[in-house]
Amino acid sequence: MGEGLTAEMLRAPLHSRRLILRIPVASDLAAISRLINDPVIATNTGLIRYPYPVSSGRRWIAAAKAASGSRFHLPFLLTLRSNPRLIAGAVGISAGKSAIPTIGYWVAKPYRRRGFATEAARALIDLTFSQSAVPAIDASARTSNIASQRVLQTLGMQRIGRGRIKSAQHGRYVPTFTYRLDRTAWEKMHRRLLQRAKATEAR
Repeated sequence: MGEGLTAEMLRAPLHSRRLILRIPVASDLAAISRLINDPVIATNTGLIRYPYPVSSGRRWIAAAKAASGSRFHLPFLLTLRSNPRLIAGAVGISAGKSAIPTIGYWVAKPYRRRGFATEAARALIDLTFSQSAVPAIDASARTSNIASQRVLQTLGMQRIGRGRIKSAQHGRYVPTFTYRLDRTAWEKMHRRLLQRAKATEAR
């Protein structure tokens, strides 16, 4: 297990039950721009605007390619294992001065209410904890975004306070709830999930 988290630890594609998570590339620009061009996504996130400028997509992909070291933002596209050409959304992790990285996600309208955000975030959380010694992982959700709060709770995250984010869509700060999953809680939950999976396979 590594000590500090770096972008290089996380670059390989991730496989979950229904998804393949991979770093976006230039050929994804048209699909990303179409899927993310959604007022619901813009309302519930901080940096995304509606209508979504293609230039923002280019910068996002370029930043993903350049991400390195211990301070980075690394996004993964959610693609379907049944058809890897289809993009369902994105999940990302950011690391900075704090020892605790943060995760975020969005899911395109045709793929909501299928548990994809939970599945993708869990895969990224598992990788981060298993590959590094980070003590915890944080996330936030707008106080009005009940669906995202439920995702974070399903992941085992506990609400630890309130915060705010600058909304590119609204041009002002909006209130959020802050959530945290510490390493001890993750280890307990991870063991339970592994035991449950083994029991299912044994049937």
